[in-house]
Amino acid sequence: EIDEEDDLIKALKEARQKKERNCPPDIKSSDLLTDLSFHPESDLIAVGSITGDLSVFKFTNEENTLTKKLKLSKKTLRGLEFNEDGSSLLTISKDRTFRILDTETWNISDKFVKCHDAALYS
Repeated sequence: EIDEEDDLIKALKEARQKKERNCPPDIKSSDLLTDLSFHPESDLIAVGSITGDLSVFKFTNEENTLTKKLKLSKKTLRGLEFNEDGSSLLTISKDRTFRILDTETWNISDKFVKCHDAALYS
Protein backbone atom coordinates (compact mmCIF):
# COMPACT_ATOMS: atom_id res chain seq x y z
CA GLU A 1 0.00 0.00 0.00
CA ILE A 2 1.32 3.44 -0.90
CA ASP A 3 0.53 6.28 1.55
CA GLU A 4 1.98 8.99 -0.61
CA GLU A 5 -0.60 11.03 -2.47
CA ASP A 6 -0.19 12.33 -5.94
CA ASP A 7 1.33 15.86 -6.01
CA LEU A 8 -1.74 17.19 -7.79
CA ILE A 9 -4.08 15.81 -5.09
CA LYS A 10 -1.88 17.34 -2.37
CA ALA A 11 -1.93 20.72 -4.13
CA LEU A 12 -5.73 20.62 -4.51
CA LYS A 13 -6.21 19.76 -0.83
CA GLU A 14 -3.87 22.58 0.24
CA ALA A 15 -5.71 25.06 -1.99
CA ARG A 16 -9.00 24.18 -0.25
CA GLN A 17 -7.61 24.82 3.21
CA LYS A 18 -8.05 28.35 4.52
CA LYS A 19 -4.63 29.86 4.96
CA GLU A 20 -3.76 31.94 7.98
CA ARG A 21 -3.18 35.56 6.94
CA ASN A 22 0.03 37.23 8.07
CA CYS A 23 -0.91 40.71 6.89
CA PRO A 24 -4.09 42.79 6.52
CA PRO A 25 -6.04 42.63 3.26
CA ASP A 26 -5.65 45.44 0.74
CA ILE A 27 -7.66 48.62 1.30
CA LYS A 28 -9.98 49.14 -1.66
CA SER A 29 -11.07 52.59 -2.81
CA SER A 30 -12.84 54.06 -5.83
CA ASP A 31 -10.79 57.28 -5.32
CA LEU A 32 -7.10 57.73 -5.98
CA LEU A 33 -5.29 57.49 -2.62
CA THR A 34 -2.63 60.14 -2.17
CA ASP A 35 -1.01 59.40 1.22
CA LEU A 36 -1.30 57.22 4.29
CA SER A 37 -0.01 57.09 7.84
CA PHE A 38 0.05 54.33 10.45
CA HIS A 39 -0.90 55.21 14.02
CA PRO A 40 2.19 54.74 16.25
CA GLU A 41 0.34 53.06 19.15
CA SER A 42 -2.73 51.26 17.77
CA ASP A 43 -3.82 49.32 14.71
CA LEU A 44 -5.16 52.33 12.81
CA ILE A 45 -4.25 53.63 9.39
CA ALA A 46 -5.30 57.03 8.02
CA VAL A 47 -5.66 57.38 4.26
CA GLY A 48 -6.02 60.61 2.25
CA SER A 49 -7.58 60.83 -1.19
CA ILE A 50 -7.52 63.02 -4.28
CA THR A 51 -11.09 64.11 -3.48
CA GLY A 52 -10.08 65.60 -0.10
CA ASP A 53 -11.47 62.75 1.99
CA LEU A 54 -9.76 61.30 5.06
CA SER A 55 -10.58 57.66 5.83
CA VAL A 56 -9.47 55.96 9.05
CA PHE A 57 -9.36 52.17 9.20
CA LYS A 58 -8.84 49.75 12.08
CA PHE A 59 -6.92 46.80 10.71
CA THR A 60 -6.26 43.20 11.65
CA ASN A 61 -4.84 40.34 9.61
CA GLU A 62 -8.41 39.32 8.78
CA GLU A 63 -10.10 42.61 7.85
CA ASN A 64 -10.03 46.40 7.57
CA THR A 65 -12.90 48.28 9.21
CA LEU A 66 -13.68 51.88 8.25
CA THR A 67 -14.03 53.72 11.59
CA LYS A 68 -14.18 57.33 10.37
CA LYS A 69 -14.59 59.20 7.08
CA LEU A 70 -14.27 62.97 6.89
CA LYS A 71 -14.44 65.47 4.03
CA LEU A 72 -11.51 67.71 5.02
CA SER A 73 -10.96 69.65 1.83
CA LYS A 74 -12.52 70.44 -1.53
CA LYS A 75 -9.04 69.82 -2.96
CA THR A 76 -6.65 66.89 -2.78
CA LEU A 77 -5.25 65.77 0.58
CA ARG A 78 -1.57 65.65 -0.32
CA GLY A 79 -0.03 64.56 2.95
CA LEU A 80 -0.92 63.23 6.37
CA GLU A 81 1.07 62.04 9.35
CA PHE A 82 0.30 61.03 12.92
CA ASN A 83 2.39 62.81 15.56
CA GLU A 84 4.75 60.80 17.80
CA ASP A 85 2.15 59.62 20.32
CA GLY A 86 -0.75 59.42 17.87
CA SER A 87 -2.85 62.06 19.63
CA SER A 88 -2.95 64.26 16.52
CA LEU A 89 -3.07 63.81 12.77
CA LEU A 90 -1.43 66.51 10.64
CA THR A 91 -2.70 67.07 7.10
CA ILE A 92 -1.77 69.24 4.13
CA SER A 93 -3.95 69.82 1.09
CA LYS A 94 -3.73 71.28 -2.39
CA ASP A 95 -5.59 74.41 -1.24
CA ARG A 96 -2.50 75.19 0.90
CA THR A 97 -4.29 74.48 4.19
CA PHE A 98 -2.56 72.80 7.12
CA ARG A 99 -4.88 71.06 9.60
CA ILE A 100 -4.28 69.37 12.94
CA LEU A 101 -6.94 66.87 14.01
CA ASP A 102 -7.45 65.47 17.51
CA THR A 103 -7.52 61.68 17.07
CA GLU A 104 -9.84 61.12 20.06
CA THR A 105 -12.68 63.22 18.62
CA TRP A 106 -11.49 63.62 15.00
CA ASN A 107 -12.29 67.32 15.29
CA ILE A 108 -9.98 69.90 13.74
CA SER A 109 -8.05 71.45 16.63
CA ASP A 110 -6.03 73.90 14.48
CA LYS A 111 -6.36 75.09 10.90
CA PHE A 112 -3.97 77.33 9.00
CA VAL A 113 -5.35 78.60 5.69
CA LYS A 114 -3.00 79.46 2.81
CA CYS A 115 -0.06 78.90 5.13
CA HIS A 116 2.49 78.29 2.36
CA ASP A 117 3.19 79.82 -1.04
CA ALA A 118 2.64 76.70 -3.12
CA ALA A 119 0.71 73.47 -2.64
CA LEU A 120 2.94 70.93 -0.88
CA TYR A 121 3.44 67.23 -1.23
CA SER A 122 4.39 65.12 1.78
